[in-house]
Amino acid sequence: MQISLYEFEVIEAVAQYCEKEHGINIDVDCIDDVSIEYQERERVFKKHKNGKTKMDEHGYPEVDWKNSPLKTKYISFGEMSELHISVLARSDI
Repeated sequence: MQISLYEFEVIEAVAQYCEKEHGINIDVDCIDDVSIEYQERERVFKKHKNGKTKMDEHGYPEVDWKNSPLKTKYISFGEMSELHISVLARSDI
């Protein structure tokens, strides 16, 4: 099953959560901007001594996961944005 929520539905759900769990009353009309912060790995490729990129057995560049840093990135969650949540049935787990 897939659940889709638009920006205003997410804002209302967060406001209801804050009121129920934390006793904080948020006026949803006063919320100006919603953004999402996420982590993305910036891939660094392995190099030979001469500086050329190492390739794996399939011809793709080899990623050096130990030296690939996580970078914090942001995206705007705008008026026409949707949040999709996929829910598995208990029998699928």
